[in-house]
Amino acid sequence: MTLQPHPQHRCYVLTDDLAVTVDDLTVHVPAGFPCDGASLPPLAWPLLYQAFDPRVMIAATVHDWLYYTHSQPRPVADALLETLLLQGSAARFKARVISGVVRLLGRWFWPNTAEDEQLLRELYQRHQHRPDVDKFGFPLEVMK
Repeated sequence: MTLQPHPQHRCYVLTDDLAVTVDDLTVHVPAGFPCDGASLPPLAWPLLYQAFDPRVMIAATVHDWLYYTHSQPRPVADALLETLLLQGSAARFKARVISGVVRLLGRWFWPNTAEDEQLLRELYQRHQHRPDVDKFGFPLEVMK
C-alpha cells in the first residue's frame, strides 16, 4: 500500500490501486482514495493503536472503501475488518475490541453523505475509462 500526504486534509491518498483477497473475496480500492486511518479516538490510542499505525492501515482503508461503496453488506465489511487487522499483525484482543466497536457503532456511518457521494463520483470519473473499472464496485448512482 503506497500513500502520499493529502495537501489540504489530515489524511493520505492511495497512490496505487490496492487489492486485498480474503478467502474468495477480493476488494479493490482505486488509487486516489483518501485514507484517514483507523477511526479510533485519540484517548484509545494508548490501549489500541494510533490512527495511522501500519498494523491497521490496510484494514481501515479496505473497510472505509466498503463503507463508501456498499459493494458488500455491512456485516461482511465488518467481519473483513477483523480478519485484515489480524493479518496486519494486530493483537487478537485489540482486533476484537476494534471490530466489536465497529459492529456496534458502524450503522451510524454506513449511510453515505452528499460529500461521500461526491468523492465517489470524482474517483469514478478519474477511473471510468479503465477497462477494469468494474472491479472497484462503484455504486450505480455515481456512475451516471
